[in-house]
Amino acid sequence: MKLNATLLVLFVLMAVASSSAQEVSVDQLKEMMAQASDNLTTYVYTRSAESEILYSNQTIQEKFLASKETAGKVDLPAQRGWWNATLTDRISGQVLTWEGYLVNGSEHWKENQNWTRFIITDIARVMEDYNELPGQVELAGLSDMQIAGTEKCGDGECYKLVGSPIKPLLKELITLQLMASYFPSPFPLPEELQNKSLDIYNTTLLDHSRVTVTAWISKNTSLLRRMDIQSSLTITPQILNISEPNFEIESRLNESTIYSGFGEPIEIELPPEAQNETYRTVGTDWRWAAFGSARP
Repeated sequence: MKLNATLLVLFVLMAVASSSAQEVSVDQLKEMMAQASDNLTTYVYTRSAESEILYSNQTIQEKFLASKETAGKVDLPAQRGWWNATLTDRISGQVLTWEGYLVNGSEHWKENQNWTRFIITDIARVMEDYNELPGQVELAGLSDMQIAGTEKCGDGECYKLVGSPIKPLLKELITLQLMASYFPSPFPLPEELQNKSLDIYNTTLLDHSRVTVTAWISKNTSLLRRMDIQSSLTITPQILNISEPNFEIESRLNESTIYSGFGEPIEIELPPEAQNETYRTVGTDWRWAAFGSARP
């Protein structure tokens, strides 16, 4: 009788443990994460990214390897932001650096040692670029995710979600990676990409690509604490359904972003040397290259 009672207790404990493991659903986590991001005041982030692109045809065998380190700070109540990015060509050793400030309604960039001030008319739109975490939250929200357990992250436990973006978003991300793969390419940009007439759905590119999104969401605060994105694609004239001499491009991109310092005091001040600056009307053409994050 005592043995049966003991077994009953064990079964109850196992049932409780199983119920506890499923205490929240993916949809609930996504909703809580989105709500938490709506209440942001300040935060900081760091991002590491690695890119590898292989180019080949009958006469060419080339490789492009690059790494990028990015850090940023955001102060939403003060409408201030800062980021710093270093891009390293792993083959040639060339290093490019950018730094950006949004302070007092103006945007200032440092490209290597040269400072530029951008004349902006819509500070809210520019602030959206600096405040990048909600975009990453939206990317996770627009992905088919599964809970892959819990892990320690930062100073607490996090739910770990793994999945892939829904098809319309996958199309956008793969199109961006397709265009980026041609920037260092020894092959000319196809006419269909130059005039933007290529329809991804009329190709088999999605069948030859993969994007995996992994998100770590704090158990205590529901805030996104880390986001990893791994993507790969293969490009050939046959895959793109275009008439071009035969070639192949294999592109792989891995990036990992860690968010912290939520609600903590931060300082974002323009350095004195920025006074020696030139003026530009807009900086949007460069901004995506500098921020480097995949967002809807």
